[in-house]
Amino acid sequence: MANGLEMMLSTEVELLQAENARLREQLAAAQAKQEPVAWAYTINNSHSVFSAEKPPQDAYDEGTLYPLYAAPVVQPDMVMVPREATEAMLDAAMNRYKHVSPEAKARYTQMHRENFRCDYKAIIAAAEGKSNV
Repeated sequence: MANGLEMMLSTEVELLQAENARLREQLAAAQAKQEPVAWAYTINNSHSVFSAEKPPQDAYDEGTLYPLYAAPVVQPDMVMVPREATEAMLDAAMNRYKHVSPEAKARYTQMHRENFRCDYKAIIAAAEGKSNV
């Protein structure tokens, strides 16, 4: 029994490590697309420093320089949304068919789900000024 539990926990740890690595890669890719707004580093293993300017390489302890990034500013009349429609968003859009028969709902949902996904992409493109209309 303990061996099965250890195997299950080992698999769970491996899955969590893989997810952690995937998220770190996504974060690094996102950060590569923007410039740091400040830098954090340590001097003499004791003083933490924050600077708007990147310091010269000999000004901080090796391995302690971290870029700091600004969070995107969202205006009060706006919300941040994902670039691609999520399953939850598609489900919410399909709620308009909750009053119809199960057969009709399945048909409408299948047909309109992909239409909504395409419309959503067009809306995001227009918001980014990439509309071809």
